[in-house]
Amino acid sequence: MNTRLQVEHPVTELVTGVDLVWAQITQALAPKETTLRETPSARGHAIEVRIYAEDPAQGFIPTPGKVSRLKWPTGPGIRVESGIEEGQTIGTQFDSMLGKLIVHAPNRDHAIARMKFALEETLIFGVGTNQTIFVRSVIIREFMKVACTRHF
Repeated sequence: MNTRLQVEHPVTELVTGVDLVWAQITQALAPKETTLRETPSARGHAIEVRIYAEDPAQGFIPTPGKVSRLKWPTGPGIRVESGIEEGQTIGTQFDSMLGKLIVHAPNRDHAIARMKFALEETLIFGVGTNQTIFVRSVIIREFMKVACTRHF
């Protein structure tokens, strides 16, 4: 059994409505008092993208620099997990992930539309990012029809 939370755990949280961090801590501290006794039912559709300081046109090489402007999207069904701030320097010594955008909606089509909005509202200046590859992919017909693979 893998008891570690994975980087994509927000997708599970949004679809099930369960705070996995809270559930895991509760289970560890008071196993008999946990409220998560059965598998929660899934509701809706969630999509996560990871925004990195990387250049897709250059083989995804890191793009260090100073974040001169930063604006994450807000709104219903939009979740952002990030540890960067405007003015922060992004180096090459650590993982180049700047943040994660996660959206939730009643169905796949609405989730795609919400992710498109969230990506368009995200502003990160000063470092190159892989954001454009996601903007392009959410409007491509094959992605919309679920006709693509991980080799997209």
